Amino acid sequence: MIRQRSARRLAACLSGWVVALAVGGASRLDAQNFPSSIVPSRWEGEASLGAPLRIGLSILAGPKGPSDPVVLLDVPESGVIDLAGSAITIEGDSVRFSMPVRGTLVPFAAGIHGNEMVGTANMGAPVRIHLARVPIPVLPYRIEEITIQHDSIRLASSLYLPTTPGPHPAIVFHHGAYADTRNVWRFWADHFARMGIATLVYDNRGAGKTNGNPHVGFEDLAGDALACVAHLKADARIRGTEIGLFSGSQGGWVASVAAVRSSDVAFVVMIAGPGEPVGRNVLRESESMLRAARFTAGDIAKALAAKQRIEARIASGASDDEIDRSLAEIQGERWAEYIGIPQRGTWQRTWWRQIGAFDPSANWSRVHIPVLVLDGTLDTQVPVADSHAAFAQAFGKAGNPDFSFLVFNGAGHGLELETRPVLAAGVVPALSAWVRNHVTLTPASGP
Repeated sequence: MIRQRSARRLAACLSGWVVALAVGGASRLDAQNFPSSIVPSRWEGEASLGAPLRIGLSILAGPKGPSDPVVLLDVPESGVIDLAGSAITIEGDSVRFSMPVRGTLVPFAAGIHGNEMVGTANMGAPVRIHLARVPIPVLPYRIEEITIQHDSIRLASSLYLPTTPGPHPAIVFHHGAYADTRNVWRFWADHFARMGIATLVYDNRGAGKTNGNPHVGFEDLAGDALACVAHLKADARIRGTEIGLFSGSQGGWVASVAAVRSSDVAFVVMIAGPGEPVGRNVLRESESMLRAARFTAGDIAKALAAKQRIEARIASGASDDEIDRSLAEIQGERWAEYIGIPQRGTWQRTWWRQIGAFDPSANWSRVHIPVLVLDGTLDTQVPVADSHAAFAQAFGKAGNPDFSFLVFNGAGHGLELETRPVLAAGVVPALSAWVRNHVTLTPASGP
């Protein structure tokens, strides 16, 4: 099943070098005064990962003050910002903390040499890390914590409001059916707020501080996004005619529902949003996995036929007993574990009954607003050419000429390169330019 891979998940790609930052000796500093001398502080520089990779660290006072510091990691080229560390300690001329990488806490240790932080990262061979202390930047926006009600769901949200004169255009970042927090969109929310565009991010159902179950139909998830749009439209600081939606992966299916339901949506941006029906797209995803596992053409054909047949029966409402009899027929086939058919008693089977027959073309063929779709040539979850063909056919039926496809060579599902943990070249400027051309910014706005 496709899962949104947002900029925040690119942090997992950094695990090759975000490992055991160990630093040699330096002149000793007064241990008693050392914490207050670097809390708060900002450090920027690079890791020599082949070509240099820009990184930044912020060491800030925590809830209990400087004695309880927090550390935040930025890797802007990877779409990572404010990745929070934990267990920070400051002793003498060293600072240590842990950073979450691929579900585990990775220890860091760094040494301070005056206004420099120098060390190495262990990734088989040492990678040099060199940071310099810089002034703490003043953000060109403020963040307001708000709660938005949609039926029984209380969406815990953050509004990034530019300090430039308003009213501001706005973007709502929304989710697919996974328990993602608002942090998955932190990089892009910050980026567009710096351009003078208000951005609203929220914890999805069942994640962070939002109640509910994320494994619901696209209509419910679209309703959450539209509740945020309505909230912004009622805010005098927001230009109500310029509120767009931004999503990734299966969030694109949700966007099709939201865009056709509300005339308040002014534009849509999707990273790896699928243009094909759910069943067909997931079938192609399984095909990619089977090919990667080097199954024969005959086995692949049998596996895909079985998957299509059984999942169509689930979507049509067949009983669990009927489905399990069909599963028993393929038991023992070596390819069975690769096709991911939802099992009895799981949320995936219940969810598939709701969305398995969904076709976004029925919605896109009725949408007349600007749409941007960004994809990578190496995406194994969304077949780019077929997806674009489906989009183009639907937009053609709608008579909608304002749609654009941007494809980035060597990039995967989240637009990061397969060979290096960074966003593909051109993603940020191309996306920024498209959005800038579809909103009205005040003269002082935009980098």
